Amino acid sequence: MHITFNQKSLNLSTPKIMGILNLTPNSFSDGGDYFDPEKALDRAYEMIEDGADILDIGAESTNPKADPITSEEEISRLLPVIRKLKQHIKVPLSIDTFRTNTMQSMINEGVDIINDVTALSDSGALEVVANSNAAIVLMHMLGNHEKMHIKGDYSAQGGVTQAVITKLEEKAALCIQSGIEASRIILDPGFGFDKTPEEQLSLLKELDQVTTSPYPYLVGVSRKRFIGTITNVDMAKDRLAGNLAVALWSIEKGAKILRVHDVKATKEAFLMWLAMQNAAPSSL
Repeated sequence: MHITFNQKSLNLSTPKIMGILNLTPNSFSDGGDYFDPEKALDRAYEMIEDGADILDIGAESTNPKADPITSEEEISRLLPVIRKLKQHIKVPLSIDTFRTNTMQSMINEGVDIINDVTALSDSGALEVVANSNAAIVLMHMLGNHEKMHIKGDYSAQGGVTQAVITKLEEKAALCIQSGIEASRIILDPGFGFDKTPEEQLSLLKELDQVTTSPYPYLVGVSRKRFIGTITNVDMAKDRLAGNLAVALWSIEKGAKILRVHDVKATKEAFLMWLAMQNAAPSSL
C-alpha cells in the first residue's frame, strides 16, 4: 500500500510516523510551545531527526475552548514556517486545516498533504484538492468546523465502528467522483471528536474491521482526553505511556500512519514492535 502526492510516493508497507507541529498559542496539548516561528522550525528539525516520516503542521487549535481565527491569520502563521521547511527538508509536509483558502494557499506553496478534520466540508474545498496533486486525510466527525465536538448517537448506525466505516467510505467515494485518485486518499476514524471514551475504546478494539478498507488509515490519539480519563493523567503532556500503548495497538490492528507529538518515544516503541514482528522463530 502507498499514497501519492506531487509526483512522489510514500510506501506504507511499514507504518509511518507523522509528527505534530502546532503553530498555535492555545493548543490543548503543547500550550503554544511552538507559536514562535523559529521555535517551530527547531522543533520540526528535531522531529525529523527523531524519526518523523511526515510533518503535520497546524495553525488553528481544535480545542473546544479556543476562539476561531480567520483564514488570513491561519495563513500568516503557516507561511514563514512552510517556506523555510520547503527549502531545507525532504519529508512530506501536511497541513492541518479545514479552510478552503488555507488549503489553496498551502497547495500553492507545494505542500504534500491536506489533513482536514471536517473531510472537505468547507465550500470549495473538494474542488481545490481535486485540482491539485496533494493527498487528503478525511477524518470522521459528525459536526463541521463550527461544531467540532457535538455529542454523537451511533445506535441507529450500527454502532460507532460501522458509522465510521460507512461515512468515510462515502466521503472517499465522493472524492473519487470529483477526480481525486484513490492513491491520494487517507482515512482517519476521528478519535477525540464526537465520541465518548467508551465509544473510542470500542472503536480501538474493532479497529481491524476499519482498516480492511483499501485506503490507508491514520490514527491520531496522541495526548487525547480519553487517554487521560482512563489512565488518570490530567496533563496532556504527561500521557506518554497511554499514547504508546494505543499507538502499538493501532499498528497491530492495521493502522498505517500514527499522528503523534512524541516522535522519538513512538519511533523507539515502533522499532521494538517491528523487531518482534520480524524475529526468526526459535529452532526446536
